[in-house]
Amino acid sequence: MAIRRLKDLEESERDYLTVSEVSEVLGISPATIRKQVEQHDIPIIKIGRNYRILKEPFMRLMQANSTDTEE
Repeated sequence: MAIRRLKDLEESERDYLTVSEVSEVLGISPATIRKQVEQHDIPIIKIGRNYRILKEPFMRLMQANSTDTEE
């Protein structure tokens, strides 16, 4: 089952998110997500060649960005 909404990510029991999940929710390509990860714009852990995006810092980043755009 694919996760499609930011709220779904937030409610996930896991402490991490995949590049594909974040890509789908934000509507941008996995390559763009990986580029942001490599630039340290998104907090991750790396397992072998795979990235796992840390959920709590990512959700805070999304909340901060949504607050910035509402003002």
